[in-house]
Amino acid sequence: MVPEGSDIWCHYHLVGDKGGINFSFIIQQDFADIGNSLRPSVLRSMDVGVHHKTHVEGWTHIPAVTCACTGHDECWYEGSGLLAEKWLKVLKSDGSDAIWKLMEDYYKYNFK
Repeated sequence: MVPEGSDIWCHYHLVGDKGGINFSFIIQQDFADIGNSLRPSVLRSMDVGVHHKTHVEGWTHIPAVTCACTGHDECWYEGSGLLAEKWLKVLKSDGSDAIWKLMEDYYKYNFK
């Protein structure tokens, strides 16, 4: 059982030759005080991010970690919480196949 107030982080990663795309959201669980029954979960959008293997001027440089989207020790990252809100609506209405399509299109757009 998930402890009260625990958040479950969910991530989609699309990885390609030049970098990758991530989509992240959380499931916020809440438990009722009586009987430990589960209240409805709340989905919260977090991030849609682009991860480059090579330097991109003005983007956040993330050193000394192995990036899940590039597989390298360095990553240049740019993300959007607003885009994640839109994608979460798509996930709710059209399912994960639609998210994979959005990620593929976003990868093609960012890695021309």
